[in-house]
Amino acid sequence: MRSSFRSFAATCLVAVTVLGASGAYAQYDDEEIGGYAVVIQNRKFNMGHEFTLQAGTLPLDAFYKGATGTFRYTLHFNDFHAWEIGSVSYSYNIDTDLRRQLIENFGVQPDARGLEQIFGFLETNYIMKPIYGKLSLFNRLLIYNEIYFNGGFAVAGVGEFPNVAFWPGPGYGAGIRFFLFESLSIRFDMRHYILFNGIPYLDLILPADNPLADPNARLENLVYLGAAVSFNFPIFLWLD
Repeated sequence: MRSSFRSFAATCLVAVTVLGASGAYAQYDDEEIGGYAVVIQNRKFNMGHEFTLQAGTLPLDAFYKGATGTFRYTLHFNDFHAWEIGSVSYSYNIDTDLRRQLIENFGVQPDARGLEQIFGFLETNYIMKPIYGKLSLFNRLLIYNEIYFNGGFAVAGVGEFPNVAFWPGPGYGAGIRFFLFESLSIRFDMRHYILFNGIPYLDLILPADNPLADPNARLENLVYLGAAVSFNFPIFLWLD
């Protein structure tokens, strides 16, 4: 009798285990046939009016290196779209040894073609923020972050007053932001600008001394790297 009871109990236990395993597997059968699961979580931090103070560098030119200070104002429409309405940068330029040798040893003029220095630039950009997430630091602290991309237009000022030229052109880049609080974050930007240092044949309709009228015009590449602190005022966010 006891043996029969034990056999019956063992049979029931095996059956329950098998059915439970089948049920658990059935919950994920959709993965085997191409289904997927979606987990949606609202962003913890919402951006509104962003004011950014940024320090950076212009590292690309072989004749000088620029140490920059930048102020940006960005209006965030929602979690994915923003407009960097205005950005102004000033560059403190440091000559490289190559430039000093050309000037001192070969008598090249400081404003010779190819030795021009950008002292500042203005820009405006559309910002797209498709990636948002959080990182775990030693399983003790969550760090919220977002990755964004920008594309827009810039105008660089070149030379020294009063002989100043303006180089316009498109720009693009990407950056990452780490949220400290809703009102405070730090961000890192990398941007590339393609600037026109003149427009060929424009001297046919403009005076020859116009800074944009240059028959020998060419493209100039400008790379910007920067780190910043941003102050956010989400309470004034006016468009969902």
